[in-house]
Amino acid sequence: MLQSIGLAEREVRNSMDGGRRKLVQSGLPSKGCPASVICYCLGHNIAMRDGDSPYNKRHKQVRYKGLLIPLSALVHFRPQPEAKGDSFESKTMWDMFVGCHILPGVSTREIT
Repeated sequence: MLQSIGLAEREVRNSMDGGRRKLVQSGLPSKGCPASVICYCLGHNIAMRDGDSPYNKRHKQVRYKGLLIPLSALVHFRPQPEAKGDSFESKTMWDMFVGCHILPGVSTREIT
């Protein structure tokens, strides 16, 4: 039992360290920590190692098909319908990517 607790604590520490590295690379302030840890964990799970990834193993050899966008990258996106602008303005906007929301079943929806 004590060994499994130690393994779990080590994985939490790895996730926190990875999240800190993502924050430093992105230039975001420390308030962005939850988004950076989620981004690190998703990247870790979809990374190919020895021709396979944890995502592939869980989903029976289905490769991750989502976009791989770095944390704090400038993205061009279409906002939600509630955001009304002038009728001649562009229907898309530029903003900073701050992570993605993991839905049940490990599908993703990007958020800005």
